[in-house]
Amino acid sequence: MSQNETSALKAIGAVLLRIRNHAITGYYNGPFSETFALLTQAYAELTGKPIAEIEEVARPRGQFHAASSLIEWHYVKDGLPDDDITVLVAGDATANDVSAAFHSDGQWKTMDGAHVMLGIYAWADMPSEPPPHKGGAS
Repeated sequence: MSQNETSALKAIGAVLLRIRNHAITGYYNGPFSETFALLTQAYAELTGKPIAEIEEVARPRGQFHAASSLIEWHYVKDGLPDDDITVLVAGDATANDVSAAFHSDGQWKTMDGAHVMLGIYAWADMPSEPPPHKGGAS
């Protein structure tokens, strides 16, 4: 391995450790991000290890709670939500954003049902409702 490859391996390894060990970093750059896919692929190529092994080792260990609701993402390849239930989706078209959608008749659809969404690779149940408003805006 060249000196450049060794340096790249150290840098990629450091970022993957940060994703694994820091909840917020893992939340934004974890398994459902392009960043995670590129880093784990590069690390696997440099080390000759299977990409699935790298993904498992680098998978975030902490949990980031957004507004007191834990969002648990599911790969579409592992299963789908019940039909006609509103969920959060991540996909090629949503880039780093998530959208609300539902799955029906074998297709992902926008909330108004007028458009079909392509490239959806992950979904999550909608977070719980916020606590009741206690007055006063910030």
